[in-house]
Amino acid sequence: MSKFFENEATMPQPATPGSDIFGPRPKELEQKAEEVKSRHGENSFEYASALVRWGDAHMIQGKLSNPQALGCYEQAMKIVSAAGESTAETAFVFDKLANVKQSSGDTAAAAIDLAKAIEIWKVLDANSRFVTDHHMERRIEDLTRMERVVAFNSRRPPEL
Repeated sequence: MSKFFENEATMPQPATPGSDIFGPRPKELEQKAEEVKSRHGENSFEYASALVRWGDAHMIQGKLSNPQALGCYEQAMKIVSAAGESTAETAFVFDKLANVKQSSGDTAAAAIDLAKAIEIWKVLDANSRFVTDHHMERRIEDLTRMERVVAFNSRRPPEL
């Protein structure tokens, strides 16, 4: 398991100042991300994992925080894609990007990112992809729905 997923799989920490019922707040995770960046470097999987957690905290805050979450996920994508385009880490972050884009109303871009994640997951064996078969099946269903929405929104009215 890569350093990225070791950090993702760790057990939740007990409540600390600056966190609430939904977990740590973005400000707290920003500080942790900066600590990880100074300790492991700005191109490390540990830092990418910290960015994903920071993005997740923004997603929990609601739609108004989506631009910040998107920024965190895009920065994490730059780091993990440097190790290869077809890695489990890349697929994981593509899935996160699809979530934030769909939540923001950009279904077409979300479908593109989700399709990339699914394509990578299909190539990887079950032990190395970090997501379960059930999760993958549900995301394939989500992609089908997204593609239908995109097709519906792209249709043109008939000529009169």
